[in-house]
Amino acid sequence: MRTRLVVGLATLGLGTLAFGCSSGSPGAPPNPYPDVEHFCAAVAAAECQSGGVFGDCSVASESSANCEMFRTSECLKGAFVVPFPGSDSAVKNRTYTSANVPACLDALNTVFSNSSGAVEISFTDLFGADGTSGLVGACEAVFAGSAGHGAGCTTTYDCTTTGDVCAPVIGQAQGQCATVTTKHLNDACADPGDQCASGTYCATSSTGVPKCQPIVAMGSACTTGDQCGGTGRCTGGVCGPRSMAGQSCATDADCDPTSAPFCDVYRLGGAVCAKGLGFAGGSADCQGYLFGQGLSDGGATASDAGSDADASAAADSASPVDAATGG
Repeated sequence: MRTRLVVGLATLGLGTLAFGCSSGSPGAPPNPYPDVEHFCAAVAAAECQSGGVFGDCSVASESSANCEMFRTSECLKGAFVVPFPGSDSAVKNRTYTSANVPACLDALNTVFSNSSGAVEISFTDLFGADGTSGLVGACEAVFAGSAGHGAGCTTTYDCTTTGDVCAPVIGQAQGQCATVTTKHLNDACADPGDQCASGTYCATSSTGVPKCQPIVAMGSACTTGDQCGGTGRCTGGVCGPRSMAGQSCATDADCDPTSAPFCDVYRLGGAVCAKGLGFAGGSADCQGYLFGQGLSDGGATASDAGSDADASAAADSASPVDAATGG
C-alpha cells in the first residue's frame, strides 16, 4: 500500500508541471513524466519519502526538500541510485523512455519505503544476480541504448542486443557491444567479449596473439587486476587479496566478491567495501547518499558500481567500461 501511495504522490506533485503534455492520443491523460527533469523529481521523491529510509535515518536537522534537491541533481547526472564510470552517458547518449518510468519508481519504492528502522540494500538488490538487473537495472531501462551488436559503447546499458555486454577492446578506450564467449587455457582471447575461464586471464603470448594463461600467485608482480584472478587485485604492482568490509576501495573490483562486493562511495571518510547501502540512524550512507555531505565535489565520485563483482576483475584495468555485466 505504501508503494502505491508514494508513486501516486510523486505523480500528483508533478501534475501541475506536466499539465498539457499528452501521450499523443486524443483523450489520453497527460504523461506525468514527459522528460528527464520530471523523471528525476519523481526518483528523488521516492528516495526521500519521510515514511521510509529518510525517516529511518533520523536526520532531524535536514529536510526532505534538501534530500530531494541533492538526489535530483545526482539523477540528472545519470547516477540512478549509484554512480559508476560512464553513468552520465545515459542522459547524454541514450533515449529517454517514459513508459519505463513506473517500473523504476516501483523498484525504488519497494526498498526506500521500508521503515524497519535499519535498512540494507544489498548488492543483489541493487544489481540483481546477473549484475545488470535489480533496482539499478530497472532505472537504467528508462534510458534506452542504441548500440547494436559490434557498436561502440560506454556501459552495457548502451547495448540493444540481449546478452551483449560492453566489452573492452584491446588498444581502445571505448568498448564494443559483444556476446560473452568463455575461453579456456591457451585459447585465443583477442575478440571483444572473450572472457578467460576461472583461474586464467588474457595475456599477450610470444606469437603476439593474446591467449588465456594461468593467473599469477598472490604476492607475485602484476600490471593489471585480471592477472590476479576473481578474488585478487593488483595494487602497488603486486597481486593481493581484495578489500574486505570497511576497507578502502575505488571500484567494486577492489572488493571481496563474497563478503563485501559493493564499493560504497557515499561514506564520509572515503569509499569502503560493504555488503550494500546501509540506512539507519547516524549511518554514513544517510548523510552521504541522501545529502552528499562530506563528498569532495558535492556529489558521489565515480565508482564501477554497475558491474558484477565476480566478473569485473577481467576488466579491472583494461578499460573504463564495465566489460563484464554492469554499467
